[in-house]
Order: sequence, then C-alpha cells, then structure tokens
Amino acid sequence: MKGAEVYEGTRKGIYLFKNTWNVGEQEYFVCSSPVESYLLENDDHSYTRVEARSDKIIVEQYSKSFKFIKTIKEVPMELPRFGGFYAGKDANYFVFGQDNLKEKKSVEVYRVVKYSKSWKRIGDCGLYDCNTIVPFDAGSLRFAESGKMLYIRTCHQMYTSADGLNHQANLTMSVDTKAMRITDSYYGVSYVGKGYVSHSFNQFIKVNDKELLAVDHGDAYPRSVVLIRYEKHAGEEQFTGSCDHVNLLEFKGKIGENETGASVGGFEIGDGTYLVAGNNVNYRGVRNVFVSVTNQSDLNDTRLIYLTNYKERSASTPILVKVSDEKFLVLWTLTDQLGNGNTEDVFYVWIDQYGKKIGEIQSMKGRLSDCQPIVAHGKIVWYYTSGSTPIVCSMPADGSKPVNNAITGETYTIGKLTYRVLKNTKNTKTVSVEQAVDTKATKITVPAEVKIYNETFKVTEIGDRAFYYCFPLKSLTIGKNVRKIGAEMTYLWDSDVRTVVIKSKVLSEVGEDSFQGMKRCTIKVPKSRLAKYKKLLKNKGQQPKVKIIGY
Repeated sequence: MKGAEVYEGTRKGIYLFKNTWNVGEQEYFVCSSPVESYLLENDDHSYTRVEARSDKIIVEQYSKSFKFIKTIKEVPMELPRFGGFYAGKDANYFVFGQDNLKEKKSVEVYRVVKYSKSWKRIGDCGLYDCNTIVPFDAGSLRFAESGKMLYIRTCHQMYTSADGLNHQANLTMSVDTKAMRITDSYYGVSYVGKGYVSHSFNQFIKVNDKELLAVDHGDAYPRSVVLIRYEKHAGEEQFTGSCDHVNLLEFKGKIGENETGASVGGFEIGDGTYLVAGNNVNYRGVRNVFVSVTNQSDLNDTRLIYLTNYKERSASTPILVKVSDEKFLVLWTLTDQLGNGNTEDVFYVWIDQYGKKIGEIQSMKGRLSDCQPIVAHGKIVWYYTSGSTPIVCSMPADGSKPVNNAITGETYTIGKLTYRVLKNTKNTKTVSVEQAVDTKATKITVPAEVKIYNETFKVTEIGDRAFYYCFPLKSLTIGKNVRKIGAEMTYLWDSDVRTVVIKSKVLSEVGEDSFQGMKRCTIKVPKSRLAKYKKLLKNKGQQPKVKIIGY
C-alpha cells in the first residue's frame, strides 16, 4: 500500500483514529500504481470517502461541510492486493488480486466484488489462469460502465516467456454485472491493433455512447501515450478484436526503456474530442504539462498542446477534471528535478474541449493526491491526507477565483508547534495546537495568535494529546484565546510538569485526563476565574496534591 499510516488513539479507547498519507500520490515518474482514495457525492449532498488501507477499505460519511458523520463500513480485503473501486450507476465494485508466482491455473488472480449502494455484499466473479504472476504490477486500474457491462482495464506481470523473463503489459476484462460473471478478457501477448500495450505504466478506459476507448502509457509496444478505440461496441459482452489507435505522444529512447520522461494524469471526453492530460520532459530534464486533443471522427486528427513552459521546476503528473463537455480543469504542482515538491501551491488552468486555455494559469493553496476531484455543490472538491484525517480542497466550478484557498483543516508548523486550521472565513480565523515539534522541550508556550500566509489566526484550542510525548516538560503556558483543551493533553503517568499558567479567561471545555500524571504541579489561573476554573479542572487526571491558584 502506498499510503503510510499513522495510528492515533488512547489506551482507554476514548477515540481511535487511523490516519493516512496520500498527498502527492497522483504523481509518478516511471510507472503508476492503483488509486486508493475516492470521494463520492451522495443523494442527500453529503460525501462518502472510500480509502484502501493495508488490511481493509474504510467507507466513511461526511457532511456537506465535510464534518465526519460516521464510519459506514469496513470492507474486508478479500485478496491481498487492492486494485480499485468504482461507484457504478446501481452498485459499487471493488477489484482485489493475489500473486500467482508458481503460475498455477487454479489460482484466482483477480476478483471483482459487487456491493449494493447500501454497502451490502451481493456477489463476485474471478479470473483464473490469466497469464499473470503479479496483478496490478507497475500500473493502475480503472473502470467504465455501459448498461449491464462493466469494463476493467489494469495491468499484470506475465508468466515466464521464452526469453526467461516475466514481462509486464495491460490486461482488460468485461463483467456482466447482473449475473456477476466475466464475459471476456484479454491478457495474452499481441500488438496494439488488438488493444495490447507493453509495458503499460498507466491505464484508462472510457465509454462514449457505443464506443469503448482506452489510453495507455507504453514504453515499448508502442513506445508512446496511445489512444485505442475498440471495434466492438460498448455494452456488448465481448470486446476483444481489432482496434483503431493513435500515438498521442511518442517517446525517444530504446524500445522497452522504462524511463520515458512522461506521465499521464487524465483522460476525458469532450464535445467532439478526446482529451488526455500528462507531463513530459521537453526542456533539459524539465517536465511540462500537455494536453492532447483528438477528433472523435478521425483519430489521426490529433494535436499535442503544451499548457506550461517551465524552464527550471517540473510540473507534477497533472489531474484532469471534466466540468462539462466544453469545460475542463487541469491541476498540477511543481517539483524540482530531484522530485522535491512545493507543498503549499496547486497550479491550474481552465481549457475548452479543444485544449484552448480559458484564462491564464493561476494558483491556490492546497495539495493534490490520488483522489480524483469531483464536481459537487457548484465546486470542484477533493481531499488529501498527510498523516491526518481528510483535508478538503475546493474551488468554484464556474471558473471564479478560489476564496480562502482551501486551507481549512490544513496543518502548519510555526516555531516549535504544529497548528491545524479550524476556521478560515472573512470574520473568523482560528487554529488549534496539534502537537509539539520539539518533544524534548522543557518549556512550551501556546500563543494567543499566529500568522499563516500573512493573516492572523487566533489559537482557540489545544488538541487531544497535543503534548503527549513531551516527557521533559516542566512549564506550560496557555494563551489568552484558548477556549478548549483536548483530552489527555500531556498524558504522562509520572509528569514532571511543575507549572501550568492559564492566561485565558474564556476557557470553557477541558477534556478527560487533560492533566494526567501531574502530581507536583501548580496550576495558575486568572484570579477572576479561580472559582469557575477550579470546578472546570476538577478530576482531569491530576493528583490531589496539585494546587489551583489565582494570580
């Protein structure tokens, strides 16, 4: 699994969060990997987040304002490898896989599992003896739907060939979702005229009315980004047969040389055109964003348009978002030639169905991930995680400039503390203290306010377990704007804290065991709040000898 996991919780089980890290996971330099993060809009305008983890898939519901509501389901990993998820018209689908290193015919290498929209398991079907030792190897997996037919395009490492090697290529299958049976599959060695690409480092598949289309990032046969159109119609049980194709971007270098200097980030269908977005080295090792535009009536009528002209910093693998048949959004971040990225800015440009820019390149605060943005509530919305619960980014779908630049929920390290933005509106800007950077500090001061992007944010909360690992801590000062102290703020069984100074006169909530383990400490509070705070701080984990006095 590519998303590192950070576990947070308490021994007493007050809460247990399992946070992930998917920021920047849309980016690849040689080969892609399965998408693990998904966002859906529900009929009641709430959101569903689906994210694969090492041992399960988490399905969670969030409100329209992206506040956590509940965990809907924990979907088991039915086979060891996760391939992908698809929210179909009438059902939801997962694909799992497992290795078949001994090339046994009896091994179920791919399994497609169907769930209802209420997340009840309905059925499954499997693919066996399919020339595969490693499913989803060095590539991704995507779906397309036409009537009862579900099309899946992915990749695999194949059985040992005559040259003694295990080559990689794409793999495609079709599923009758009513009967849950695989009706056709293609996993043999062939050529692009049959839809075969090797090596195939990223795979996309779409249905356009009766057309079944695919895009692959190939390094050998062919050595190009290639658009493929199947001769057989979408909606039919069989798809194998002849294909038309066009090379959208051909690569220099030797056949089979893995590094192509490019990546592909999106494939969409416009009014009369097919659009593919990616990046490519076109200047001294620097990658720039391109979009290819292909006439639906004539695949040979295709153009490659560069949207950027960077000379020093490379553009990441871009994301392509369809807003309408005539309007699309391309998003990317910037990295240097060592792959070091700018974690604060997302660059974007609007284009029409012909790849023509609608306005200039702009930027906003935020980050990208492998979560494909969706259009909801008049906005383009996606999320990312960076050792955290989901952080939502959004921008207006009408092309107007983003407001507040999507930093709500974002974390920032300022000085010796890390803060999370709680609210960022015109009239209210607040943050919470999430953790101490220096866990060896003997003195910590929570300020009244901090500056983020030259704007002032009040520090109004101290998060749960904010100073959990600060074992040498002796002195803690809490700023004047703090209204809430989270559970187990220090959580030390034998705390060495001697002095806690609370400057706030607006403190109204203190979590369970916030002063856990304190036994030789004096807590100083404003004299005018002494009686109130004695009640508020009673039985918060400190020993009976701890004094609360006014100053």
